[in-house]
Amino acid sequence: MAEIDLLSDKTIRALRPKQTAYKLTDGRGMYLLVSPTGAKLWRLNFRLDDKYRTLAIGKYPDVGVADARDLRDEARKKIAKGIDPVVAKHERRNVKREQAKHTFKAAADDYFDHNSLGWSESHQRDVRRILDELKLSLGEKAMAAIEPDDIGKVLKDIEDRGKLTYCRDVRLYFRAVVRHHNVKNRQHRIVDPSVDIAIKKPPKVKHHSALEQSEVGPFLRKLALAPASPLVRIGTRMLLLTAVRTTELRKAEWREIDTKAKLWRVPAHRMKAGVEHVVPLAPQALDVLSTLRTLTGEGTLLFPNLLDPEQPMSENAIIGNLYTMGYAGKATGHGMRSTFSTWANENGFNADAIERQLAHAPRDSTRAAYLRSEFLVERRRMMAAWADFLDEAEHGAKVVQLRSA
Repeated sequence: MAEIDLLSDKTIRALRPKQTAYKLTDGRGMYLLVSPTGAKLWRLNFRLDDKYRTLAIGKYPDVGVADARDLRDEARKKIAKGIDPVVAKHERRNVKREQAKHTFKAAADDYFDHNSLGWSESHQRDVRRILDELKLSLGEKAMAAIEPDDIGKVLKDIEDRGKLTYCRDVRLYFRAVVRHHNVKNRQHRIVDPSVDIAIKKPPKVKHHSALEQSEVGPFLRKLALAPASPLVRIGTRMLLLTAVRTTELRKAEWREIDTKAKLWRVPAHRMKAGVEHVVPLAPQALDVLSTLRTLTGEGTLLFPNLLDPEQPMSENAIIGNLYTMGYAGKATGHGMRSTFSTWANENGFNADAIERQLAHAPRDSTRAAYLRSEFLVERRRMMAAWADFLDEAEHGAKVVQLRSA
């Protein structure tokens, strides 16, 4: 039997280059090729399908003696199964090159482009912020090269900042990018490296502060005398009269208001669910809008920024006034929706109509259109009754509206 494992580190270190390349046998087809430049290269000669081939195993000392022998034995096992280790090596190299093209940045951008058309502007902004944070650390990494420690470090840094809910959102969208990559690149699918990463549970959500029904009257009376701009006072009153979100109110445009139909049509791109929201306008809301039109009706926005009329009112304008009025921790713009919802439910209005008024409709466009038409009559009646309740609460007596039919 031929001798094997003939070379040692001591022997190899002592080798010197010659004018021509020469080789020293280690055994079982493997040898060390010493080039005229002094490079020491491991090679394996083998025969497969009646053809002689040579496999490049690596360069000494990068590949030590023991490692070279392990690689030799792995290659010989392939040969015994009829697998050409040279071809297998080239295929692995090609796979790695192809995988390197699929970076996290490319996958994240493709995920965003593929899905964002159906998202509202605010949701697009939130997801883009999350993906940008992930790309800071993972952007240039190949998807296949991302290890649990890589994404784990990103999440740990966010967790250490105390942003536990945001941390869960980051993990959620990282996983969404991985799923998108796997669907688009089935030949280069990866196992989600975040699958075993746990995140601390965030504290229980503290709901937006909301007025009790008994507090509505005193609130409206204080609002009328508040040291704020007319736009802020009118905007706050409109939040109560319509039960819309603050962001929907701030960015409202005059072209969305249909006074003849007594409707406000909030376009889909400004809605959280990406579905057009139709808001019935009670007589009191129309009166408020009539006053507002004398102030801002010549522009595009109902509530423009006083410093830059092309931009909407600051998101802090209404909440800042609530603080000035003494309602810090007692009332928020969003909390007014809760006040309305509680009143509507206690007064027996249709639960679906209430949810539709709050824009909690299904995202399915067909179902949303059905709900819009099915409950519009009910919602008109509900919002008129709600406006009357607000009047009665503010003025302390039942108000009779003297308006033509």
